[in-house]
Formats: sequence, structure tokens, C-alpha cells
Amino acid sequence: MTTNRFTLKECPAEQLEDWIKVLMQYIKKSCSNIGREYEPLHKDTLRELALYAIRDKSFKGNLNKGIILIGDVGSGKTFAMDALCKVLTDINRNPVFYTSSRDIAKTFRRGSESMFSLEDKIERAPIMFIDDLADEVDSSKVYGTEIFVGYEVLSTRYDAWVNKGFITLATSNIDRENLLKKYGKRIDSRIEQMFNVIVFDGIDLRKK
Repeated sequence: MTTNRFTLKECPAEQLEDWIKVLMQYIKKSCSNIGREYEPLHKDTLRELALYAIRDKSFKGNLNKGIILIGDVGSGKTFAMDALCKVLTDINRNPVFYTSSRDIAKTFRRGSESMFSLEDKIERAPIMFIDDLADEVDSSKVYGTEIFVGYEVLSTRYDAWVNKGFITLATSNIDRENLLKKYGKRIDSRIEQMFNVIVFDGIDLRKK
């Protein structure tokens, strides 16, 4: 029995500039919600995110992978990824499952039904966004068993990508070298396979 693979919807290339504007509007709205003005210094990266969203073949990475934005604390990468998630929802009419590595770790520590519900979402969400990947504690006790939460989540999402085409999006304050130190060679290899890794350079909004 063949399982249908999840694929993101393509948009005409002539809509690119319109979607770049929508992406910027979402970012500016997020900034205004915290009382900040945002003038991006990374327009090329935002253009790449728009190309990815509309499935344009001129995107410099692999359209079948997800995206991880790596950058300094306060650089605006979460605003950019949140905007990408909103654009993907607008185009695909498929809501993105939002969470953060810390929230995942907290839920696993609590255990009970909330943990099982989260595990189900991690396994079944066609599009998932993990904010601040690798910001979680290294391990948590779950019913007396030590679980390496980030390792388990990335392994689950990797399997979902391989078997179903599910997309994972993420941000991280940690560079590739330190991701390797945190998760080990096996997960680092899977990060490379399932993500387009983009270094996100931006202004620190919290210094303004």
C-alpha cells in the first residue's frame, strides 16, 4: 500500500514579490507588537524564504527539506520564521504546529496525557516549527527513564520527513559545531539531511 507524501503547494513565480511583501508585513507586525521598529539587514535571506514558500526552483537550497535559521540571540530569526510559517499557512491552508524546545522538554518532564498528546503532534504534524532548538536541557526524567528530548524529537521528525515528506522548520542560537557537540554525529547528520541550514545575520532588536 502506497502512502501519499506530503508536499507544499507551488505558486506562480510572478507572485514572488507579492509574497515577499506579505512576509515583511508579518515581520513588521510581530515587531510592532513588542514596540520595536524593524529594518532588516538580511533582505537576501528573506527573499530566499519567500522563494522557499512558493516552491520556486531558483531557491538556493533543497525544496524538499525544511529550514533551520541559525543566528545570534535577538537577531530576529524567530520573527522571520514565524512570518514564513504564516505565509506557508496562507498558501497551503495547512496550519503549522508551533512549539519550542523548552516547552517540549517541560511537557516531557510533566509526563501524563499532555506528553502523549505532544508526541502525537510531533509525529503527525505535516509542518512543525521548533523555536530555539538545542535550548532545552540535555535530558529529562520521564517515568524514571532518562530521555534526551531534543534527540528524540529530531529523530521522530526525521522519520516523518523520510517516510511522509513532513517538513520541520526551526531556529537556533547554536552554530553547527555546537549542535554537533550537543546532539552527536548521528543527529547532526540528520539535521544536514532534513534541513536547509541558513545563517541568519540581523540586528539585535533588544539593544534598540
